[in-house]
Amino acid sequence: MDEELWQYYNDRRPSQHILNARAETIEALTKAVNAYAQIICTGKSKHDRYQVATFGSTLVGSDEASSDLDVVVLDPAYETGWRPDIVWTKKPSAMYDIEKLSRFFQRRGFYNLEAIPKARVPILSGRSASTPSVHFDLSVNSRNGLFNSQLIAEYAKVHPHVRPLLVLLKAWSRGNKLDAPAKLVQRGRGRQIGMPRPLSSYIMSNIVVAYMQHEGMLPNLQEPYVSPLFNEDDWSQTALAGDNAKSAYDILRRPPFAKKEHIWWSISRRDTNTRIPHDLRHLDADSAPVRAWIERRRRRMENSGEHERSLADTLRGFFRFFGRDFAYGLQVVSVRDGGIAPRQRQPGWRSPDRFLAQLHRDLVYGAQLPRDGKIPSESLNLDPYRWLREGDSREVDEDIERETARLLAMSTDVESFKSAQFVAIDPIFSEVNLGENFHNAFMKKFVGQCARAENVFSTGLGIRELLATSSSGFVKR
Repeated sequence: MDEELWQYYNDRRPSQHILNARAETIEALTKAVNAYAQIICTGKSKHDRYQVATFGSTLVGSDEASSDLDVVVLDPAYETGWRPDIVWTKKPSAMYDIEKLSRFFQRRGFYNLEAIPKARVPILSGRSASTPSVHFDLSVNSRNGLFNSQLIAEYAKVHPHVRPLLVLLKAWSRGNKLDAPAKLVQRGRGRQIGMPRPLSSYIMSNIVVAYMQHEGMLPNLQEPYVSPLFNEDDWSQTALAGDNAKSAYDILRRPPFAKKEHIWWSISRRDTNTRIPHDLRHLDADSAPVRAWIERRRRRMENSGEHERSLADTLRGFFRFFGRDFAYGLQVVSVRDGGIAPRQRQPGWRSPDRFLAQLHRDLVYGAQLPRDGKIPSESLNLDPYRWLREGDSREVDEDIERETARLLAMSTDVESFKSAQFVAIDPIFSEVNLGENFHNAFMKKFVGQCARAENVFSTGLGIRELLATSSSGFVKR
């Protein structure tokens, strides 16, 4: 079975000819977008050029030859999203007018264009004039998918099973009608509403990464930025799990090689005046702490006599876990929390006691501790409220603002997570439940098909039976 799975994955990789056509399409889209910008924005500086970025399976590397191209136009005027100091407007410039952009694209040689301006995220679909022609879905400055894909792409670099699992599970879900395409529903006054798929490729990628984290096959690349952040000069290593834990690894708090801090501001679905900050930081796959985690995992497996799982074993374990072991009513899928977490815990949660202890330390000893991490003896008897009277340090102010914003931003609270059929928390936009469209009938089908797929492995059947539409029984070959 393992050889069959790898063969299936390799056979569906896009050829160089298709990759060249996609690159040609990206170049044509970029030129068209900037030509349009010159018309609608007179005197626009060349330094404000729009970029067109790919995301989704193409960026992650789990794309197939037939995959569509998901692209987003990056607006340099809103590089950090809708900050609180920016007045919200639905169309900040004519670039966001998908219908006008569609008409301009038609003059540039693109065809089969369809604008969906009234969807939650306005989309322009079409085909390029390249050979072969490439189908694309374009949005303007909606960077959610880009940020998420960048994170998943880093996980795909850490373990070689991530990409083939995504391709195989997409084929499995398609064969069992779990990956039904999104639908457009006509509402009043001609409004079109996009009904998302219950199990999109992005949701599946989060489920796969979370499962592999749970099994100790992947680290948590966001761990330093979910846990309390200590002083930048405190370079002592902090063990995030014991020696016997599956996912144990050591990491430096605020390591110098981590990504520079970036915040993306989104708008609340309930109120456009409410802005939600999102921490985009994560470790790169080739960073020192991740390499150390990989080496530590290798040593642990070597000392215990454990062998690396085959692709077939990993896939079978996935089906067994979500078909039998996962407690849907008690647990959530959360890549940001390291895989599987209890429902009662808020995503990206920081213990109030630990946060207040850190804040108290900063108030008493200041934001900067000595490099050796030791508190000077003369500082031990300082008035803990002296900093309040003299004015908080900028670092403390920023930490308070960030923590307050995080608490206020959770528009989808713990109670709503408790009532959902299935909870898969977006690792960056942590107020979003990716599994909100998992209704009861779909959940039963998903769990049942996972159990059926695990049974395919148990009975010695092949990949054809695994990916085929469910049947009433099995006949062993």
